[in-house]
Amino acid sequence: MVASAGNDGDGPNKKNFPAAYPGVIAVGAVDRKLKVAGFSNRREYLSVVAPGSQIVSADGSDSYVIGDGTSSAAAMVAGIAALIRSAQPGLTPLQVRRAIEASAGRKGHSRSYGHGVVNAALALDAAERLATRSPAENRRLAPYFGGGPAAAAPDSRAVVITALLALATAMAARVVVLGGRGRR
Repeated sequence: MVASAGNDGDGPNKKNFPAAYPGVIAVGAVDRKLKVAGFSNRREYLSVVAPGSQIVSADGSDSYVIGDGTSSAAAMVAGIAALIRSAQPGLTPLQVRRAIEASAGRKGHSRSYGHGVVNAALALDAAERLATRSPAENRRLAPYFGGGPAAAAPDSRAVVITALLALATAMAARVVVLGGRGRR
């Protein structure tokens, strides 16, 4: 999951969700000079930054608007994640995140820049290198960064689906019964 870090960095700089959840790629914004935008939240969970100032977007009235925000930056990073998955469909969510963070080129991590400014071409290169890593090396990294969702056992999936169907049926029956009483 890719999420915007938030736009109150020049104010309360609140912890924002879903960006603050573990395993989420939290994205901040930089301006045209690649300096952290004043509005971009600065938090320990920030993964990377991307352009988020003076971004041209479609407007509902068949025109365009120019705006600022970490949402635009997050959209760019989501697009890079999609590029990675199309080029390397076998990568895990962990590997996609690692490729994006590796593309940023910053040594270490900061609350303002995360791992740095994302770069699509370098992310694709990093994804290719990650695709050739051994499964043992990927398992070694997974406990800290998360290896993606574990596949549910087929039996447990069937139980959950059956329970949800029973709940939906009971709720529908209740609506029918209560709805019929109101018309009398």
